[in-house]
Amino acid sequence: MAHVPQVSEAELPEFRKLEERDAAAFASLVAAVNAADGIPAFSEYKAVDIGRRSGHTVVAVDQGRVIAAGHAAWHHGDRVAEPHWAIEAAVHPSARRSGVWGDIVQRTVATVPDADAHVVWGWNAAFELIARDLGYVSTRQLSVMECSLPPTRELSLPSGIEVRPFRRGVDEHTWLECNNAAFVGHPENGGLTFEDLNERMSLPWFRSEDLLMAWLGDDLAGSCWTKRHPDLVGEIYVIGVHPDFQGTGLGRALVLAGLHHLADAAGARTGLLYVDNAAEGAVRLYRDLGFHQVWVTTMYAPGDGIAERG
Repeated sequence: MAHVPQVSEAELPEFRKLEERDAAAFASLVAAVNAADGIPAFSEYKAVDIGRRSGHTVVAVDQGRVIAAGHAAWHHGDRVAEPHWAIEAAVHPSARRSGVWGDIVQRTVATVPDADAHVVWGWNAAFELIARDLGYVSTRQLSVMECSLPPTRELSLPSGIEVRPFRRGVDEHTWLECNNAAFVGHPENGGLTFEDLNERMSLPWFRSEDLLMAWLGDDLAGSCWTKRHPDLVGEIYVIGVHPDFQGTGLGRALVLAGLHHLADAAGARTGLLYVDNAAEGAVRLYRDLGFHQVWVTTMYAPGDGIAERG
């Protein structure tokens, strides 16, 4: 890994929008952050959005190297959730004491129209101090949870439920209708469009057989979308139950169906999922199924004393 020199206050980096010439240096930054922290530099939603015209990516360049980057992605919202920009920032481990972390956040926020709402995401204690200094307050937390595979519990489906894999070119609209009903008001998984689904299906990791559909006759009751990671890790990527079938035990059954599928079809030995800490029932369910918390990421919203955009 190439050495990235420490940034001194006397030699501030150049802040500018991400350009094509930055591709290799940006990839090096992401790789360094992933290796140092053990978690992705940007969440999947942001990683997919980087490079789009609809998003904004700012980089801090020092001696030809990208030492920090921030990205603002647009969440269109729905009839419950307010549309907003979601911002994440990544800083090379060697530059985290230089003050560039706060600078890259502010520079990224400055790309967002003043009239639009925005939030900032961060995952560690150091970023919490930066967010507070910038005038932000914690408003939401997501936990990453893991479990050992194969699961020790047998799969038992509610009466009449049949689980079969997603059929590309057939099930898209039915899945969207069920998913959006299950996730009304959810900023990441709610209000998805056909374009959103097609974009996710175009990602290298997508396999139709990993999206499990739970049917009761001709009615789609819910689904468990799983994702295969390297190193024998499998993720419960999106799990949703239509409101008409909530409270029937289908959610628990779908989690187990997903875990058994990951263990049997993908050979996964570790299960992974993300859960909103405010969803106490879901957290209890996952703990009961053997999951434990690995790390937490926090959403920050502008407080009363938010700094002026620069």
